[in-house]
Amino acid sequence: MSDIAKLEKKMDKRFEELFKLLNDFANDVNDRFDKQDARFDNHDARFDQQDARFDSQDKRFDSLEARLDKHDFNFIQIKDRFDQIEIRLDRLEESHNRLMNTIDGFIKRIDDYETELAARDHKIDRLERWIEQIALKTGTKLT
Repeated sequence: MSDIAKLEKKMDKRFEELFKLLNDFANDVNDRFDKQDARFDNHDARFDQQDARFDSQDKRFDSLEARLDKHDFNFIQIKDRFDQIEIRLDRLEESHNRLMNTIDGFIKRIDDYETELAARDHKIDRLERWIEQIALKTGTKLT
């Protein structure tokens, strides 16, 4: 065997070693990519679970928002009713004040009338006493 044949054989052996090394490297890289793909698939599954949980939470929030919107509408109606009740109470208070003023006026008139009656009764009593005194002095009999 000649030197060239030996060199070719050495080069073929070296190429086979390099080819095997590159093939092992490629397989190792493929294995690593497969592991990474598996990890990414695992992460994707976890993200899908998180997305499902977020979708569930979104549905719950949508339900809560719908309920709150309904309550907001109810609160608006209740506020309107309270506003109407306040207006009615203000009117009722004004009416009550007018009624109290009217009653106070009547009570004053009754007090004034009672005062006049007391003064008149006192005057009548005084006049009757005078009449009795006059009747006694004149000797007139009162029946």
